[in-house]
Amino acid sequence: AFSMEYYLAVYAVLTLASVGVIAMSSLSVAMSLLNASRSMHQRMLDTVMRAPTSFFDTTPVGRILNRFTGDMYQIDKELRRALEAVMVKGIKLAFVILIVLVVTPPFIVIAVAMGAVYYYVQRFYRQTSRQIARLETVSKSPILTVLGETLSGQQTIRAFGNERSFVRAFDERSDAFTQAYATKNTANRWLQIRLEFIGNITVGCSALLAVVQSGGGARAAGLV
Repeated sequence: AFSMEYYLAVYAVLTLASVGVIAMSSLSVAMSLLNASRSMHQRMLDTVMRAPTSFFDTTPVGRILNRFTGDMYQIDKELRRALEAVMVKGIKLAFVILIVLVVTPPFIVIAVAMGAVYYYVQRFYRQTSRQIARLETVSKSPILTVLGETLSGQQTIRAFGNERSFVRAFDERSDAFTQAYATKNTANRWLQIRLEFIGNITVGCSALLAVVQSGGGARAAGLV
């Protein structure tokens, strides 16, 4: 039999290894996204600086600002969170499925079925969310355009007493952006409800199989 010091040493080694892996993965993701953000910003800036005058005549300023703000925010914030979540959740999911399959091999049938359902749900959601994200981006650019025009021409607007029309234009564009943003949140809640429902079914089936196949004893069922 092993002593208590042995188990403590193994636990300490596993803890240090876990901390090291998490630190290395976070550092690699941060450096990769930093390089991607720097490269994308430099390429966009070079393209805009070398663009002909006709480009600025046909492209609103708000759309250009949205590219330099919204797209860079997606890389700096949202993409980093998504990559870290995929890495952490993916590793946890792989170990959980491995342990459950070792304890209850018939669970592979349920895993394959739930995997097919997950694939169908994410395929449907991905096609929809892509279009919703495009609508959100398109509806945000006019807000920046109106805001920039209002700030640059505020003296002329006040001179002609045309404040109400600009306020009305800003409110209309804000309402359009709010509708697109609310639609995106609704789609996310739609996905969340279905993922939680499928996950609960998977957990329930695995627990039921562990109870039915209790030949491994209470320890085997406790692993599940």
